[in-house]
Amino acid sequence: MTPMKKILVASAVTMLCGTGVALAGTATGTVTVNITVTPNCTVNSPTLAMTYLPGAGAQPATPASATMSVGCSPGTNPTSLVFNGGANTTGWTTAAARQAANTGTGGGNNIQYNLYSDAAATTVLGTLTAPTGANAPSFSKLWQPVIYAQVLDNANNQAVLGTSFRDTVTATLSF
Repeated sequence: MTPMKKILVASAVTMLCGTGVALAGTATGTVTVNITVTPNCTVNSPTLAMTYLPGAGAQPATPASATMSVGCSPGTNPTSLVFNGGANTTGWTTAAARQAANTGTGGGNNIQYNLYSDAAATTVLGTLTAPTGANAPSFSKLWQPVIYAQVLDNANNQAVLGTSFRDTVTATLSF
C-alpha cells in the first residue's frame, strides 16, 4: 500500500470513528392550565306588544305579558332585578306612569303605560326580588318572572294622535 493510500485509509477510518455516534433522546416539559370561572348572569329581554283603542269611555287594554329568563353561573347569587322608568321618562317612581314615545304618523303626545308584576295590573313593577335557596337561578334552572304591561286609560291617552309608540325599559340584575 502506498504511503498516500495509507493516509487516505487512515483518514477515512478516523472520520468514520472520530465523529462519534449520534444519540437519540427525549425531553419533557409541562403546560400549566389555569381556568377561572367568572360569576356571571344573563337576562333574556322579551318584547311586550299592546293594543289600545282610545276614546271617551274606552276600557283599558287587556294586560299584555312576556316572560323574562335569568340564568347565572354556579356560585352566583342574584339578589334583585330592577326596572327603570324607561327611555322616555325622567325622575320615574312607581307612583308615575311610564311614557312610550310616538314613532308613527300623526305626531302628538307620548302614550302612558306601566309594567306590573301581577296579572291584575295592581302592583307597578319597580324591583323583583330573586328567588333563593333551591329556587335560585342557575344556567340549568332559569328564573322566569312574568312581566305584565297595560296602557293607562286616561285623558292623555284618549287624545293621542299617533299610531305607533315605543319605549325601552332597562332591567338591571344585581348579583
